[in-house]
Amino acid sequence: MLQRDSIRLKRLKKEILNSDLLNNNFSIIYDKYNIKLVIEECYIFIIHNDYPFKKPIFYINNQKYEDFLIPINKYIKNIIIEYFKCPHCISILNFWSPTNVIVDLIKEYKEVKKTYYKCYILYFIQTILGKYINDKYLNNNILEYIL
Repeated sequence: MLQRDSIRLKRLKKEILNSDLLNNNFSIIYDKYNIKLVIEECYIFIIHNDYPFKKPIFYINNQKYEDFLIPINKYIKNIIIEYFKCPHCISILNFWSPTNVIVDLIKEYKEVKKTYYKCYILYFIQTILGKYINDKYLNNNILEYIL
């Protein structure tokens, strides 16, 4: 147990020093079994004893990251499937290994957020074009420009 704790703490120290986390507002809260890493008051990582061999639990604004990866809106979900890859299927969390670091999850979150933004734009454009303009070529040109 103590050896695992020392591995986990060494790893966290290394990750923090090798990233730009020191430039951000972050805090570390120790629990009996877990370490809670809070970054910029919106990213929360629960790190278990088996870290880095098992993935951390990641929250964004108190929402579990795995829940964020699956869009609630069925139209957005269809757009993601049609034009992009499923964020949940390709997430680092599904393929976690000791080579991954916490900062990778934050970067992935920001990329997924951009993808969702593009999907909402595509949804609004498809809705507007479908209602007012029935020109398939114009619709395809606009979609290609956005993607």
